[in-house]
Amino acid sequence: MTENTVLVGHSCGAAFFVRWLLETQQRVKKLILVAPAKIPETEDDTRKDLYNFELPSEVPHIADEVVLFTSNDFPHHLQSVVLYTKALAPTVIKLENKGHFLFFQTKTNAFPELLEEVLATNCEL
Repeated sequence: MTENTVLVGHSCGAAFFVRWLLETQQRVKKLILVAPAKIPETEDDTRKDLYNFELPSEVPHIADEVVLFTSNDFPHHLQSVVLYTKALAPTVIKLENKGHFLFFQTKTNAFPELLEEVLATNCEL
């Protein structure tokens, strides 16, 4: 990983990247969170341990830029979006009718908005 790294995490993968960056105090060029998770879906959600980390009260220096994609997601994911928005101050991109950005909801593997975000990253070679 370098200072020009772009990380893209979806759902619990987004939680993993945020937690890892906070715990290791690493920094990346851009962190893109897609339908990020933080709040367990149920009391016995097996991912509870992954989500068990504190988000900072002040915006951390884990990325030069944080972008968050959201849509008409499940309620616990929309609650998670609120938490990440308060803690990370990301640029929030709300897309219509993408659900949790899963194939069975979007009916496509195409995600041109995500591709555009990755390609728009100004990295030095």
